[in-house]
Amino acid sequence: MASGRWGVLGVALVLLAVASVAGAHADPGTARAPNVDGGAVTGQQANASANATNQSVRRTIRSCTTITKPGVYTLSKNLMNSVPPFISGSCIEVRSSDVVLDGAGHRVDGIGVSDTTGVVVAAKTTVRNVTVENLTLTDWNRGVYFRNVVGGTVRHVTSKHDSYGMSFENTTDVAVRNNTAEKGIVGIYVARPSHDNAFSNNSFEGNYLGGVVTSGTGSR
Repeated sequence: MASGRWGVLGVALVLLAVASVAGAHADPGTARAPNVDGGAVTGQQANASANATNQSVRRTIRSCTTITKPGVYTLSKNLMNSVPPFISGSCIEVRSSDVVLDGAGHRVDGIGVSDTTGVVVAAKTTVRNVTVENLTLTDWNRGVYFRNVVGGTVRHVTSKHDSYGMSFENTTDVAVRNNTAEKGIVGIYVARPSHDNAFSNNSFEGNYLGGVVTSGTGSR
């Protein structure tokens, strides 16, 4: 009888030890969810990413498109002789806040049609915190066009043979720096009621009406 009791006690101790080891490696307060790369992130990390600029969301652009979600979007190739879906359309349209559009040194080329735009950042409501960078735009009516935007950056962008290299309408706190606009009508056009935008280290060559043209704005 004694040996039977000791046997039962031994089994119980073994089960208790296994449970303790499993509990030491478990984290009952942490939820896990898949990330965009197929791995796993904690619920806390997922919430932090959603509240930030959502840099974890990365997409590759291979053709003209419309961006409707926050994230980093990178052009993977040149887009040549791009034809918008409408006569007065655009190749890449950004309708979401918290977006980085990285051209990765590639070119978005149009066909010289009036009232077309290479990259437009605009929506029915205000768009915030959008960056356009490392991109060349050619043969558009407007190379880059920001409308109803608060906070953002345009940098390392080259415009060639665009009527308006870069246009800004009703924009606030947008930094435009280290860009080049060549052989257009206007290098950079800023329309009212834009204000508190900053322009620095931009270069212009061969534009018919000059480098920066403003229309009653408080930009600097």
